[in-house]
Amino acid sequence: MYKQTHQFSQRSLRYRKAHMDAMQTLYGDKPATLVKPSKKLKAKRSPPTQQPEYCLQVKLVSWARSEGLDLISIPNSGRRSWAQGKKEVAMGLTAGVSDLFLAEPCGVYGGFWIELKAPGKKPTELQLAWLQKMQRAGYFVAWFDNFELAQQAIKRYIGMA
Repeated sequence: MYKQTHQFSQRSLRYRKAHMDAMQTLYGDKPATLVKPSKKLKAKRSPPTQQPEYCLQVKLVSWARSEGLDLISIPNSGRRSWAQGKKEVAMGLTAGVSDLFLAEPCGVYGGFWIELKAPGKKPTELQLAWLQKMQRAGYFVAWFDNFELAQQAIKRYIGMA
């Protein structure tokens, strides 16, 4: 027990000394020393080569709202704690539900379920199963990995094109 406590106090002293040295260098009369970045920080990330799903969805929702359409987002993804996930499942969170829903009945359809994917990506089996289920329930459904195609489909659906 003494050994562990002693080691902890020695580490605390080192941390305190390092902190005091840094503060003196920053605000005091101690000369600044160069700090080399760690090798882990030197590697730069390459920028994404394709437009991510997030940007596609933001662009489509912005356009739809500028046209006065009720295109709503279903926030069904993201990282959650175990407890938050259980809470949201109890509140109705369902795997595979599409990203967007256009709440505009048109003709024989009760609305338009839209699944968006990053360019070149495809929906999962759960997402395709949800789209099929909604189609059987009387909704218009589609998935897109391209803004222009999604925009054209919405225009055709509501009779703008």
